[in-house]
Amino acid sequence: MARIRSVEFPGENIIYFGPLLDNQSTVLKFSLTNLSPNTPLLMYNKAPTFINTNSPNSSGDDFFNFKIVHPNSFPILLNEYKPTDTLQIEFTTKIQADFGRKEAMLILGLTNADDSLTTVICDTFYLIGKKTNLFVDGYDNIVNFDSVFINQKNPPKLEWKVKNTTDFEIDAISQSYKLISQNLGINEFEVEEKKFPLRFYPGNNFVYRSWLFSYNPLDLLPDTALVSLVFNPDPNNLNKTDTTSVKICGIGVQHSLDIKNANCNFIIANPDTVDFGYVRINEKKTINVTLTNKGNINYGLKTQQILDEIADAPVSYFEIQKKFLEEKNNDKELEIGDSSSFEINFVPDRKGVFLARYIIENDFATRKIRSSSIEDYRKIIILRGIGVTPTLAFNADTVNFGNISYANSSQNCLTTKDTIIHIFNSGNATLIISDIHSDNSLFTVSKSDLSIKPNSFETLQITFEATYPEKTATANLIFTTNEIGNNTKKITLLGTSIPPIEANLFIPNDLKNKPGSILAVPVKIENKEHNDIFKYIKTFEFNLVYNPNLLEFINITKLGTSSESCRIETKSEDGALEIKSIDNFNEFIKSDTLILINFKTFLGNQASTELAIQNAKIGNGNCDDFMKLNVSNGKYSIDSICGLEYKLQREKGRFSFVAENDNSELYIKFVIPYEINSKLSIFNIFGEEILSNTYITKSGVFNKKISLERFTSGIYFVNLTSGIFNKTIPIFITK
Repeated sequence: MARIRSVEFPGENIIYFGPLLDNQSTVLKFSLTNLSPNTPLLMYNKAPTFINTNSPNSSGDDFFNFKIVHPNSFPILLNEYKPTDTLQIEFTTKIQADFGRKEAMLILGLTNADDSLTTVICDTFYLIGKKTNLFVDGYDNIVNFDSVFINQKNPPKLEWKVKNTTDFEIDAISQSYKLISQNLGINEFEVEEKKFPLRFYPGNNFVYRSWLFSYNPLDLLPDTALVSLVFNPDPNNLNKTDTTSVKICGIGVQHSLDIKNANCNFIIANPDTVDFGYVRINEKKTINVTLTNKGNINYGLKTQQILDEIADAPVSYFEIQKKFLEEKNNDKELEIGDSSSFEINFVPDRKGVFLARYIIENDFATRKIRSSSIEDYRKIIILRGIGVTPTLAFNADTVNFGNISYANSSQNCLTTKDTIIHIFNSGNATLIISDIHSDNSLFTVSKSDLSIKPNSFETLQITFEATYPEKTATANLIFTTNEIGNNTKKITLLGTSIPPIEANLFIPNDLKNKPGSILAVPVKIENKEHNDIFKYIKTFEFNLVYNPNLLEFINITKLGTSSESCRIETKSEDGALEIKSIDNFNEFIKSDTLILINFKTFLGNQASTELAIQNAKIGNGNCDDFMKLNVSNGKYSIDSICGLEYKLQREKGRFSFVAENDNSELYIKFVIPYEINSKLSIFNIFGEEILSNTYITKSGVFNKKISLERFTSGIYFVNLTSGIFNKTIPIFITK
C-alpha cells in the first residue's frame, strides 16, 4: 500500500552521514510513496508518523544533531495527484557537542487521511554521524566483528570507510597495522593493503575510500588490532602529518551441542544420528535425548523442527513430543555446561527405513555471531528408524486340483490329490501364522500353524478328496497372521469329482499304401457317452509294436490332432515305438485322433503287419492311468509291390539276364544280341539308386561280379538297361 526508504541507501535501515568537521552539515533524503493513490495517506511531524529520538546505543541528546529540513510544512499528503514526496534529514555537528559518533533512531510512518493515530506503514532507521577534528577520518573508530566461529573457510569481512572532511585534496602517506592482544605470532586479522600516496578528494557523503578487514579466529580468546592511516593535512607543508586510526576487535566462539545420553542407540558424528531401531507399523516408540552445551557461549534457541531427510518438508512419522529447552519456559538459552533434553515419537506407517532431520536453529545470527557456514547456526540430528511388519504372500491366489475320479479305474489311482504351495514372508519381521484351515472338509492341510522368518518361505501340503456325485468343489483356505492391518488372507481352492471314464483307443485295421511311400497311422480315441472326455485328459502314453521289415518310424504329427498343444517324447527300437506326453498341464483339444504316427514303408518279407497298442495309459494330472481303455489294434497291408515303378522303367524287350549272390558278391550274367552301351543299376526297396555302372559292350555273353561288402541285409533290385531294352530282378541279401 505504501513504501518508505532511503534514497541514498535503498533497502538499508542503517544510514551513515559520515564524519564532519565542527559546525558542518550534510543532508540525506527519504522517499515516501503511496502505492494506492486512490487512498490518501498522511505524514505528520509528530508521533506516530514521525519520531526522532536516541538510539539504543547513544547517550545524551545525540538526536538533536538530526533534524527535518524539508518539507517546511506538515502534514505531507500523498494522493492520486501527488503519490510521491521526499523527506530530507540534516546532520549538523554543533559547536557545543563533543567529538565522536552521534546516533539517533528515526521512525517514519504514514496514516490514512481519516485516522491519524493508526499507521498503515511504519519503518525504523538508525542515523549515524560523526563529529571529528581530523581532515581525513573514518566513519567509525571501531570495526567490531563481535563473535565469529573459529576456523572459517570463508572468513567474514567488514568495511572501514574513510573520507576527506575538507574542501581541498589530501594525500595519505602510509598505513600501519598493530596487533594489540592475543598471541603476537598468530595473525587472525587480515587488512587490505593500499598503494601510497593515496589521494582523498573533497566531496559529499559518497566520496570516500574503503578498507576491507577479515577475521578468522583460531581459538576462543578475544583479539584486538589497530590500523592507522597517516596523511598530510596541509598541502603547503609536506612535512606535517596527522593520523586517523580504527580499532579492529572480535572474539572466537564455538558452539558444541553434544549428545550426552539417549535411551536408544546413537552415533556421535557430523551430523549426529539417533536410531529408533525396529518398530512395528502403526506402533509408537518414544526416545529421550539429552544435549549438553560444551561451547564457550550460551546456546540461544530460535526454532526447532523435524524435516525430511533431503527436502525441507515436514514429515508425519516423526514428531516432537517434548521440545528442546521446553523446561526453560521463556528463557530460551542453554548456559555453558548445562543440559536439556527433547523427546521424539516415531510411528512408521509402512515397512522400510525412515530418515528425517531434527533441526535446532540457534539465535547466533541475531546476536551478531558471524559465520560463513549455515551449519554453525543450527544443530542437525539425523533421526533413523525402520518400520517392520511381516507380509504374507503366495505364489498363486488359486489352486486348482483339476479332475479327480471318485472311484478307481486302476489300482494305481487314488481318489485324492496332493499339492504343495509356497508361503512367503516378503516383510521384514517374523510372520506368525497362528491358524490355517479350510472351510470345506474336502480340502485338508498338513499344518495348522507356521512361523516364517523375513524374506523366506515355508511349504504347505493341501489334499483334495474326490467324492460322489460328480461336482466341482470350492473352498477358502484361510490364514490368520500377525500382519499389521490385514491379519486374514485367503486362497481359493478348486477341485472336481468325476466318475470313472471308459474310452476306446484304436488304430484302423484297413490301412494300405504302396511300399516306398509315407504311411500316416492315426491313433484314435472315442467315447460315445462323453464327447467332452478331452477336458479330463492331461497325459497319455503307449507302446506300438509292428513289423520293422515293412515299417520304419519317421516322426509324429500333432497338427490337427487332440494332442496338438502337447510336448511328445518318442523312442523307437527294432519294431517297438514308445510314445509319451511329458507335461501334466497339457490342454487337449476335441478331436477323435489322439496323434498321427508317420512311417516309411518297405516291401519287406510279409504282405501286412499288425499295429499293436500295448501298455496304454491316459492320465488326468492326478493319476497317469485314470481312464479305462478298450484297446483295438490296427493293421497295415501292402497295397502294391510296384513301388519302384516311379523310379524304374517298365520291362521292355527280350534278352537274357541272370543275377545271383552269395551274400558277399553279386554275380550277373547277361546276353546282348548286338553291340550297344548297357547300364547296370542297383536300387533299394525305396527306389533309391545306390550303384550304377555303364558298360560299352559288343554282342555276346557277359559276366560281371560286384562286391556286396557295403550292402546291408534286405531286398534289392538289379536293373539292366540296354538301348530300348529294360529288365529288373529282385535279390535278397542276408548277413
